Amino acid sequence: MWVNQFDYRVTTKAVKQLLKQYATIRRLAINSNHPFHKQARQELECIKTTLKDFDDPYLSIIKMCYLSDYPKKDEFVASHIGYGKTQYYKMKRDALLMFAERYSNQELLKAK
Repeated sequence: MWVNQFDYRVTTKAVKQLLKQYATIRRLAINSNHPFHKQARQELECIKTTLKDFDDPYLSIIKMCYLSDYPKKDEFVASHIGYGKTQYYKMKRDALLMFAERYSNQELLKAK
């Protein structure tokens, strides 16, 4: 399986770093006077494109943990989507790896 070729810890960390910048990217994309406006719009579009084919609960996990104005805690998200802690963390890891695989603006998959 392709996942065995990649370091999932480093990969998920890279995805988390990108997604934690989402609010900033969104603000810059809206502000047409900012020098990084064009880059931010491209980044925002790339994130949206990456997520458009995600199914629930993976999409819900990404949105609730990283893309909402007030990111939710893992315990809340797990309870909201109806999964136990262990299953939730596996699904969250899978969601982050799927994002890394589909994201086209930069290389997020990190080899072992």
